[in-house]
Amino acid sequence: MTSNKGYCPGGVTADGSFTDAAGNVTDTAPLCVSLSLHPSPLVFIAIAAIAFAAITMVLRRAADIPSAIRYLDRAAAAIAILAVASVVISQIWFAMIPITDWDGTGTFFYPFPFGSVELTTEPMSVG
Repeated sequence: MTSNKGYCPGGVTADGSFTDAAGNVTDTAPLCVSLSLHPSPLVFIAIAAIAFAAITMVLRRAADIPSAIRYLDRAAAAIAILAVASVVISQIWFAMIPITDWDGTGTFFYPFPFGSVELTTEPMSVG
């Protein structure tokens, strides 16, 4: 469930000087942004909570083995649905981040429970 993408607004002219996002020549290298998507700790906490709740319900409410298996099967299905949904939703959401709108200033804001995004900025390297 990891993903990466990056963008560098600006570039380098033929004579080796830098340009900013607007195409103006600058003395400093433009900042490049790199976003990395990782699994969210909240998803792992939710998986653990589902498993713990299922085991608790089996110990307290299951009268026989078939009913215990039903509780565990439902928990397994809920965990699988949560895992698949969080991967799909976070990948789609991550792909829709408008990284090309970044002009080298400011920050990205992404309050999202299905994935954690790490933002890294560094000067453009020439080479």
